[in-house]
Amino acid sequence: MDPYLAAVTSATSILAGLKVTATSGSSIDTPDENTRNILVLPDGLLFKNVPLDQRAFDVFVRYLVETRLGVFDKTPLATKELHVERLKGEHLVVCTHGNKDSRCGTRGNNLIQALNSLLSTTKTTKQYTVHDSSHVGGHDFAANLIAYPKGDWYGNLAQNNDAEEDAKAVIESLESNTVLWENWRGRLELDSAASEATAPSSEISLSDPSYDAKPAVSDETVSITFVLGRTGAKETRQTVYVKLGDRLLEVAQKLNIPSIDGVCGGNMECATCHVIVDQKHFDVLPRASDGEEDMLEYAIGRVDCSRLACQLKASKEMDGMELRIHSTTPDTFSI
Repeated sequence: MDPYLAAVTSATSILAGLKVTATSGSSIDTPDENTRNILVLPDGLLFKNVPLDQRAFDVFVRYLVETRLGVFDKTPLATKELHVERLKGEHLVVCTHGNKDSRCGTRGNNLIQALNSLLSTTKTTKQYTVHDSSHVGGHDFAANLIAYPKGDWYGNLAQNNDAEEDAKAVIESLESNTVLWENWRGRLELDSAASEATAPSSEISLSDPSYDAKPAVSDETVSITFVLGRTGAKETRQTVYVKLGDRLLEVAQKLNIPSIDGVCGGNMECATCHVIVDQKHFDVLPRASDGEEDMLEYAIGRVDCSRLACQLKASKEMDGMELRIHSTTPDTFSI
């Protein structure tokens, strides 16, 4: 295997926090049907007219790893195999994935039009570029916008024919270096505790920093086992007693369970807390919401029993449940 691709497989944390999306964007050459423009943030890279083939994908992934290893700029951009340039200024990424959810297609495009119209007639202290996005996630919160390089994530924009008003509010907050708290959904690259400390009130549902990773066994706890890997016939397992009501993402993070990153802060905006539930317990869990199903499409190694740990709160039905971590277990394990 290519060493860079192997690095991605064995150390996914290298790419933690990246937003990679297909985009047309304003003032960007329009790709044809066999290519895509790809935006990578917060690294600030725009790959133009990337062919839809395996070789181009391999090169693209190699470049992503190189940026995180600090060797990307050792080769001049003009000589790289793919056409890539570095972006400057502020970037507003709006989900317009209408094929997936009409709300994003309608509200997202309305918001983009309002932002571009406002920016064309308003004097600003910063340089802004508005990008459409193939996927941001959380379609229930459409329209969604991520403001880079800061990484603030906003939702519920342009919902009631107020795209112009919301566009103005977003730009004013960025110009004044403040946060639009009413629509704030978190900040990329902050963990749950850090996002909790950032938020101005407890109205934003994030993790509880007082969580005790190893509570005493009682009627108020359930037993959950994380299956971490296998050497030959021997599995590495870690069993913990979890307080009823605690989110399993925070449980895993407090225990330093590998490969359960939750890079979006537990806001169901990524699939980095993907776990695989044993069949017995999967069958009695509440069904995944449409939003969770949407994000699971991006989970590496998804199977029928896949769930997001951020969407699972400890309940009596989970007592004895086993959770397998795909990235640290063989593809052939039985569920």
